[in-house]
Formats: sequence, structure tokens, C-alpha cells
Amino acid sequence: RRRGAVPEGGQCAAEALALLRAMRSEFGLRPTAISYNTAMDAFGRARDVEGAAAVLREMNENGVPPNDRTYSIMMMACAREGRVDAAFELLERMKREASSRRMKPPNAVHYTTLIDACGRAGQLGRAFSTFEEMRVPRDRGGAGLRPNVITWTALIDACVKTAAALGRKEKAMGVGSGSGAGSGGG
Repeated sequence: RRRGAVPEGGQCAAEALALLRAMRSEFGLRPTAISYNTAMDAFGRARDVEGAAAVLREMNENGVPPNDRTYSIMMMACAREGRVDAAFELLERMKREASSRRMKPPNAVHYTTLIDACGRAGQLGRAFSTFEEMRVPRDRGGAGLRPNVITWTALIDACVKTAAALGRKEKAMGVGSGSGAGSGGG
């Protein structure tokens, strides 16, 4: 690319990864979890979940353990791509690592991200069940977390997105167009 040109979208993510690798190979610096997370986030924002996953693999290969932020970034990358099941798989993986490595267990941010992913995908029932799992005490098999304002807002947004999607679907099918009973035309 020409000198001074600013990369866009996926090019920016690829540039971030190239800089991360140069940091190690050309300058002998060991990237931290923050370094990898930043590059991973660039791929997630470019809607390239495979690129983000490649950064996670490279992070693991270079002996840098993922942290709770790593999982948040990967979950959000999956959410942006509509890969809800993959986001939930990351939650399960995080739970396993938390029990075996003494890594922090999933927190409100992780559950909120999953609720957001469900809302984006129109999976309102799953959003509510995730919200409930979050609230159930740990000794009863839940996460034992208190939803915060952002969590509640994500759940409300999931309702709004689902209602809007249903409205578009009904409109496309000609249902609820005001031509039937109760339309006030009588």
C-alpha cells in the first residue's frame, strides 16, 4: 500500500496482526494478552470471526493465556456474525478453564454479550434463559451474578429487535396491515 495510506475494515485488522507479529519477530518484544486482544478486536469489528479466532490460536501457541477480556472480544465477534452457538461454546470453554486453571469465571459482561448475541439473532427465549442462568445462585447451578443496567438494556433491546423482526415478517406476509377485524374501520 502507498505510504501514509490508512487501511480500512479487514485491511486494518490484517495490518494490526502484521504489527503484532512484527513486534515479536523484528523487535523481540513479547506481546501481552492486551496486545493480542487488541488485534483480535480489530478482526471482530471487521466482522471476521475466523481472523479473530486465528489471533486467539496464535495467542495460545505463543504461551499467552487468554483472559476474561479475550473471551468478551471473541463472544462479541461471534455475536456480530450471528454465530450465537459459537458464542455459547466460548462461555462453556471459559467455565471449564475457570475450574481447571483458576481463571476468573464468566462475569456480567460475558452474559450480557450473550444476551446481545441472542437479541441480534432473534432468539428472545434464549436471551431470557441466559438472563435467568446469570441470576441463579452458583450453588444451584447458575452463575450467581447480578444483572447491571447494561444487562437489562441488552435484554430490553433483544425484545425490541425481536418485535421489529416479527413486525417486518408480518408486514411482508400481509398480516396485521389494518385490513382485518379491530382495525377501527367499522
